[in-house]
Amino acid sequence: PKSEATGLAALMSYIGLLEDIDNVKFTYSDVELAIAKLETHVAGHGPFDALIGFSQGAIVATLATAIALERQQLGQGLGPPWKRVVLICGMPPRDSRYISRFFGAAPLNFPATLVFGKRDPFNRYGQRLKDCFLHPMVMEHDEGHKFPSSQDFSKQLAE
Repeated sequence: PKSEATGLAALMSYIGLLEDIDNVKFTYSDVELAIAKLETHVAGHGPFDALIGFSQGAIVATLATAIALERQQLGQGLGPPWKRVVLICGMPPRDSRYISRFFGAAPLNFPATLVFGKRDPFNRYGQRLKDCFLHPMVMEHDEGHKFPSSQDFSKQLAE
């Protein structure tokens, strides 16, 4: 069985890889398929006020928003069907194909709420997500890599 020390060492190694932005390359598979499934679900079960992504789900939510905005700019769609993206303990996209396509020139001009945990080991890396959006609302809770559990914080987030 793994000890807590072994698990912590593995986590810290993974965080180090995430922060080594120049030397570690990521390639996402089936992004368009995943986004199409998300859009089909939203179309069939919406409307939704917000698209919420937690942790790596924030990458999916960010890319879904960017792709919908791109289609709108090209005259091929109406833009995101949600009014805001809420990213909790999120991370920015890492696949260079999407970074250069969506985040090279200007941040996304779309309402975003970014929620970071003060004790989240991914906090420093996740802060880069702020650069993906033009004027994000940024909130911080006192916990780690999790949805905030405070009812007061949840009320603030809902507002």
